[in-house]
Amino acid sequence: LATGLTQNSASAVRSLDLSSNSIGEEGAQQLAALLSASTSLTRLDLTSNKLGARGTRAVMVSLHHNSTLTALSLRDNDVMEPGAAAVAAALEINGTLSTLWLGKNRIGDEGVVAIASALVANKQKSQIAILDLHKNGTTKVGHASLTQLLNESLGLTALGLAGAKMQFTETEAMQSAAKEKPEIGRAKAVRLWMGSDMNKWPVL
Repeated sequence: LATGLTQNSASAVRSLDLSSNSIGEEGAQQLAALLSASTSLTRLDLTSNKLGARGTRAVMVSLHHNSTLTALSLRDNDVMEPGAAAVAAALEINGTLSTLWLGKNRIGDEGVVAIASALVANKQKSQIAILDLHKNGTTKVGHASLTQLLNESLGLTALGLAGAKMQFTETEAMQSAAKEKPEIGRAKAVRLWMGSDMNKWPVL
């Protein structure tokens, strides 16, 4: 499928749902080639595909060059910290992606810090509006980095953190940071999805 779409320069496929297909690292390499060449694909759902850190890195490296993909789901793919580092590296460069799902990937504090720092560094160019980081085993270190992101982000509209165990003071700080900030050019508050409910999370 990926090879066929890569070779067909006239392809008009815009949305591709490959969730729960056991694609693995090898399949991720082929999809990375597609993303590097595609001028039409805007939405890619790779939820639950056992990509691992290496497969995730292949996909994210392709986004250093891709300028059409706006929505990507990598939920439940064992991304872990090394894969999160590749995500962060792409987010420091990419100026097209607006929706990114990374829930249930065990990226921990180190991964969250890397991603939040990348978005802060690229805040003038980044288009990330919807960011899902639920159930990633974060603690106060990761929450502090996300609070900083919320304080500085210009375009973030929704942040998914369901399953994160926070102290009241951490929640309070994050909610305060998420408010509208006209002084930096953010007209609306960022919607925070906490607790355990992700049923009403924006669709990909």
